Amino acid sequence: MSQITNQGTLYASGGALNVSALATNAGVLRAGIGRVISIVGNFTNGVTGTVHIDFSGSGASEFGRLSVSGATTLAGTRNLNLINGYSPAQGDSFGVISFGSRSGQFTTINGAVIGDGNQFAPAYSATGLTLNVVAAAGAPANLAIVDRDGDGSTDIQEAVFGTDPLDPTSSLRFNGIRVVGADVVLEVATVAGRTYTIECCTDLVGGKWTPISENVPGTGRTLVFSDDGARARMPRCFYRIRVGSQ
Repeated sequence: MSQITNQGTLYASGGALNVSALATNAGVLRAGIGRVISIVGNFTNGVTGTVHIDFSGSGASEFGRLSVSGATTLAGTRNLNLINGYSPAQGDSFGVISFGSRSGQFTTINGAVIGDGNQFAPAYSATGLTLNVVAAAGAPANLAIVDRDGDGSTDIQEAVFGTDPLDPTSSLRFNGIRVVGADVVLEVATVAGRTYTIECCTDLVGGKWTPISENVPGTGRTLVFSDDGARARMPRCFYRIRVGSQ
């Protein structure tokens, strides 16, 4: 079978586009929303070639893809096109190209910066190209979802707590809970400049949270709180910490 070079536009807009003899793209390959351009054999995206991907969401049926069964050589341009007002969020990931093997990378990327302080970051592997949505260079990370130290609290929560978002040992937590006679004793790691209220509830479904200590100033050390007579409310007793600013 003769191999061909595309110098025009091949557009997958209404279904899958299967190509078995495309050796080189010197024009435009456009994968519409939820569409796949499948190339059988080896493939080269030339220096004048463009791979255009449409996005309207993060689901598999909401962005285009290119699939190559053989060895792939990448150069040229990659166009990333958001339509219908779609704006990806940090943490979104898109597997846009798969191949049997790869050499090279796209030289030019159009549409990488996507607004809201975010951008597409390419991640090449031996068998595919994934676009990950990250904070754009010079833009603050979305602290509402980022947990850089992996301690279970997001960076924006740690800003409220006064803890260090880069130190997994610096977090809002109970250091210990123990029963002493008729009471329950709770130890809380505190931060200077914050206040701490400890609340108790015996029923998490519709129950009322009752403070056992309120607005206690933090010291930067572990503070001890006592829930006097808590044994009488056993066996169920739940505790939470509320943090304020001094």
